[in-house]
Amino acid sequence: MHLNKEWVKYLVAISAIGILIWILIQPTKGNHLSDEGELFSAEIIEELGKTTNDDTGYETTSIKYTAKITDARYKDQTIKVEDVFESSSPHIEAHVGDEVLLYLELDESETIVYNAYIVSYRRDRFIIYMIVIFTLLVVAIGRLKGLKALISLIVTAVLVLKVFLPRILMGQDPIILSVLIASGIAITTIVIISGFSKKSLTSILGTLAGVLVAGVLAYTFSSYAKLIGFSYEEVQLLSFIPQGTQFNFSGLLFASILLGTLGAVMDVSMSISSAIVEVKTANPGMGIKQLFQSGMNIGRDIMGTMVNTLVLAYTGSSLNVLILILAYNKPLVETINYDLIVVEIVRALAGTIGLVATIPITAFLAAYFNKLKKTTISSNNNHVER
Repeated sequence: MHLNKEWVKYLVAISAIGILIWILIQPTKGNHLSDEGELFSAEIIEELGKTTNDDTGYETTSIKYTAKITDARYKDQTIKVEDVFESSSPHIEAHVGDEVLLYLELDESETIVYNAYIVSYRRDRFIIYMIVIFTLLVVAIGRLKGLKALISLIVTAVLVLKVFLPRILMGQDPIILSVLIASGIAITTIVIISGFSKKSLTSILGTLAGVLVAGVLAYTFSSYAKLIGFSYEEVQLLSFIPQGTQFNFSGLLFASILLGTLGAVMDVSMSISSAIVEVKTANPGMGIKQLFQSGMNIGRDIMGTMVNTLVLAYTGSSLNVLILILAYNKPLVETINYDLIVVEIVRALAGTIGLVATIPITAFLAAYFNKLKKTTISSNNNHVER
């Protein structure tokens, strides 16, 4: 039976997605919760009672349950568990029938449980539902291009989760790592989507130039402004992780901005390079100057919405901090000098500058690679060069 080439492409794409998902779900070193406890899935089958306590000056609530473990290792075993939380804090109480994650403190033989706590609800099922909906929509609308987009997305996840983060935990330089990872993501994504071509090369070079502009600006300004880039609580937590890694926080800020702007910059670069290829195809006689001008005109149209996209993304990520500052009516001079606010401003501005810088860089590269080539025409033994 002779398979259609299109079906072969689909099969290859689906196989690649399967392999990448398998790589992604493999355990990564350092993911264990502790040396003395383990996480298990369980279902709440009975609520035993609720008590409150304010001996420490803070009112805490304790709810005791009976839960049935659903993981294979201790499947169907019932266990008494406790959920303790501060009464004034937002908290969603578990009810009979809810699926939860339990933290079990075990003895050395791992046969006796001497403490059990509810860590969180089992939410992964709902994430899977959303992923399925997302995948179906992308494939239904994009077809083969949609499958390619999924492959590039999973490659990005593998590079970040399986390469970048573990090496950061090992103490490797986040600046060098982020540049390498951003380069890897840009190259694989663009090549998977568009194949090997001048258009792809232009997009890759334009993307890397744009994100490097953003990263260098952010690193320079954060150094002069003496920014850490993380809240006090985050710094404390990162300073006492089990691996004992000493982090370069300025480098982590550089990495976060580089990766944060990568998607938008890649979008702009690909749009401009694709448009110039189309313009050149429709108008073969256009030279480098005209192509560059066309690229700039296209880039200006894209710039307005993409700048808003980046600024709104960074605003959304710091919404809680902005609400707190507004609630306490802090003076403007204090607000704009607050570390976390300045960091978000630097992120937004550096990312936006990188995006804007991508436009002329990509327009020039695309115009240069697609410029009118000189050809020699022979007519009646006379050579005419044009």
